[in-house]
Amino acid sequence: MAALWPKCSDGTLMEPLDMVLLLFPRLGAENLTSETCFVMVPKSVPNVVKSSGLYETLGFYLSASLADEFIDSVCSLAVLCIVVTLAMILCFVMWNQLDSTFRNVSPAHKKWYVIANMWKSTLLGVSCLSRKYWAGAYRCYMLDQFPGIPLKRTMAIYAVTDVVALWMVPKLPTSTIIHHVTSAVLYLAACAADMTQQGWTGNLGLAKMIIVYGNFSTVAFLVNAYLALRVVYTPNSPSMRLLCVVGFWSYVLCCAGNWGIHLIWFLHGIQTMSFTWAALPYVVAVLLIVNDDIVLLSWLWKRSSPGVEAEHEQQKKET
Repeated sequence: MAALWPKCSDGTLMEPLDMVLLLFPRLGAENLTSETCFVMVPKSVPNVVKSSGLYETLGFYLSASLADEFIDSVCSLAVLCIVVTLAMILCFVMWNQLDSTFRNVSPAHKKWYVIANMWKSTLLGVSCLSRKYWAGAYRCYMLDQFPGIPLKRTMAIYAVTDVVALWMVPKLPTSTIIHHVTSAVLYLAACAADMTQQGWTGNLGLAKMIIVYGNFSTVAFLVNAYLALRVVYTPNSPSMRLLCVVGFWSYVLCCAGNWGIHLIWFLHGIQTMSFTWAALPYVVAVLLIVNDDIVLLSWLWKRSSPGVEAEHEQQKKET
């Protein structure tokens, strides 16, 4: 069986994260190391962007290698957006055909909410199930050895479902739209930084903190699964309640780690006076996301308590 499993260029078996990364264009591949699967992206996106005025404009603000990385990041996100959009449509059609419970979800636009959250849970779960994801996190946070393109392509996996949801999920609340747009803007901001440099101060530290937030949020992928499946299946069933409880506590740990590290970084920046002007909009963006985290944690806590869903359903019937 192992002989049939696809392998990396170094002979090791591919992990789930490697397979997702095969979708990405081979731009900037010369900067990648042969010991990872990132060099195995099969096709190259035409260098139309590099021959346009955009590349020359980026040259005023970024170094040549960093401009290449930024273009690679945008192209990678674009490739993933196309793939995930098509995959969501296919998933919708198949689920609607095979599962009468999903087919009867009302109002019908909530089906796209279900699909979007399931895909987000799947992609984030794929990252968490890959050893290289955790090995890379150790090198980044413990050794301050941030890779360039491989890291930014992995970041695209987190950002893509938020971006695709903007045009695939109807009737998104304004707060959700702001959250998704913020995620996309933070992704682009981080991609414009040279992650290979050492240090956690200034704009470089800001970019690395964006990755920290995304890294912690990735681990809470079960929350998205619960948000999706509760719409389709009975929220008060034992399996759904277990998913809610596990998702809630994983989310609590992720938020505690995220907020704690950000607080330490913020206090250190004040002490050393190492903040730049970009720190202000970032702190505002983080506070907006933290507010969403608190609202969702409160909601999950209520749903994980025995009898809450049953009481909620009874109230709906009475009204």
